[in-house]
Amino acid sequence: MKRIFLILSFLQLCLCKTEAQFFNASAKDIEKLKNRTLIVVLQESDPAFEKRISKHPEKLKRYNTIISETNETLKKYALKYWTINDIDFKSYSQIKDGHKEDTSFFTLNFSSLQDDIEMLVQKDYTREELLAVVNPGAIEIKLMEHFKGAPVYVWNTPTAYPFEGDLIIAIQQIRNFFSFKYEDLKFNLKSYAQLTSTLSFNIAYKTLLLDSAQVKKYENSFNYIQQEYSHPYKLTNFAEIINTIKSRDTNYAYIAIIPYHDEIGRGGTYEGAMGGGMSNFSQEYFYIHLVIDASSSTIISMGSASMFWNLNNFDRVIDKYSLKTIR
Repeated sequence: MKRIFLILSFLQLCLCKTEAQFFNASAKDIEKLKNRTLIVVLQESDPAFEKRISKHPEKLKRYNTIISETNETLKKYALKYWTINDIDFKSYSQIKDGHKEDTSFFTLNFSSLQDDIEMLVQKDYTREELLAVVNPGAIEIKLMEHFKGAPVYVWNTPTAYPFEGDLIIAIQQIRNFFSFKYEDLKFNLKSYAQLTSTLSFNIAYKTLLLDSAQVKKYENSFNYIQQEYSHPYKLTNFAEIINTIKSRDTNYAYIAIIPYHDEIGRGGTYEGAMGGGMSNFSQEYFYIHLVIDASSSTIISMGSASMFWNLNNFDRVIDKYSLKTIR
């Protein structure tokens, strides 16, 4: 009983730090969303940006590829995984121009992708490359009433690039949270912590997939993992993790490292300066480690959240600290 209480207390601490983001939404907003269409806002090219990079055909090609592939991914997986209310797709300009006449919808907006497009068109990045840089950025996926005002819910991807796997995980987790809220409007952070603590026993029956690009080495070795984690695990890559999600493989779980702003919501960008006062740190993203069942997309445990252990880049990777808390 004492062990269960300790796990629950830790989960509640993790959840409270992310309250304004992907573990909370008001009952009032949920009631509205249940009876309205969710419109996924598709990306579209910016003519001014296209003109600016027109003398660089490789950049223009990358730009158009990012736009088209993002839209294809959103259409494919939103239709596949979003199962809780009606869904539609419209372009950014369609929504921007038409929201004043029609307010009977919510939008799922991925437009923060455009904030980092200058960097993204410079080369063909791999996910591993972006995860290794100082500021990998994030796509802020915002659920908004109509198309204005503050978002009612935010989920951040691990990098600024719209990789297919990260968008799949995002859509699944957003759907899961709202499914809980649909069933019980009083479902809150404490409820989520209680639910997750009751599911953590499943870890012992799963092989935990660890993306080696997000695992810290100690003395150039991964040997410490077996000392800190007592259940089956496998060092692999993100592609294999996504394949187990797509196939709903019951043998596996995986760790997703999700960025969020600090617990009192001051962070506005990942480009904050290091050092200095708390206001500088508040400009950065912090990270929480979620252990997710590949077959059901259910969160079954959590590792360390940033600001709990330390304020360094280890929080962006799986390390001995986070592995200790996965039980």
